[in-house]
Amino acid sequence: MRLLFLDRGEGGARFGLVVGKRQGGAVVRNHGRRLLREAVRHVRPLVRDGLWIVVSLKNDALRAPVPEIFDDLRSLLGRGGLLREEVPRYRWDDVVPKSVPVGGSP
Repeated sequence: MRLLFLDRGEGGARFGLVVGKRQGGAVVRNHGRRLLREAVRHVRPLVRDGLWIVVSLKNDALRAPVPEIFDDLRSLLGRGGLLREEVPRYRWDDVVPKSVPVGGSP
């Protein structure tokens, strides 16, 4: 996973999701975007306001389950100092109830 960001200083956090053509055909890229979208949906409340963030998914992550992508994204955002200061150390299990099905590869 690759992360690019710009601190605009105003408004809420905005995310752009990228899965390049090198990763595969349309079905594979759409699956990658769905995985990213789900991970970002859960990490968005943890991110500071005023940031524009682009998340690019690499080949290895296309086969990873959403909890692993969430944890990697959460870790990258934390190392970059992009999370709110009052946010505790969440993991996927802390955010999503056990009853939610977690899919893997297509």
